[in-house]
Amino acid sequence: MSEDRQPGVPSLRVGLRRAVVFTLLATVLSGVLLCGMLALLPSVTSPSDPSGSSMSLGYLLAMTTVAMFLSGVFGGCLYNLRGLIKHSTDDDYEVRYNLSYYLRPVSGGVSGVIVFFLLLGGAMTLNVGSGKAEAVWSTLLGRMPYVAFSLLAGYGSNEFMAKLKDLAESLFALKKKE
Repeated sequence: MSEDRQPGVPSLRVGLRRAVVFTLLATVLSGVLLCGMLALLPSVTSPSDPSGSSMSLGYLLAMTTVAMFLSGVFGGCLYNLRGLIKHSTDDDYEVRYNLSYYLRPVSGGVSGVIVFFLLLGGAMTLNVGSGKAEAVWSTLLGRMPYVAFSLLAGYGSNEFMAKLKDLAESLFALKKKE
């Protein structure tokens, strides 16, 4: 039995296999890197600590942002796994889905960083810590809620981006509402 294929277009099995391999590698790599980052990131006891410099807090923020990106990538990969399982079980996978499987981890990572900064900036609220004006994200335990939200934003990156569009339209709309 031969499949009708266009030249240069991978067959269904090859496309599915590539998407599965890519997703598995991205899931393992992002999971290992995320765990490593979280384990190796130092904690700052207090941002006003005289022994800590502002450069170390800036470095910590940059590395925490990378961890949030990896968390979003991991969430996007989990969504990919769910989709691959569903489409292979239903036997309705199509090669045209490949691009979304390759780009979703990147979209998830960006969504994870955006939700981190929305939470950090106060646009979204997250009640963690003792209520003091400290950088709660600068401790391992304080980072966990941000990791969870970044993972969720990565998992639902399509929905997250749609909500961001709605938020931007309502905040920066130039046209009058009728």
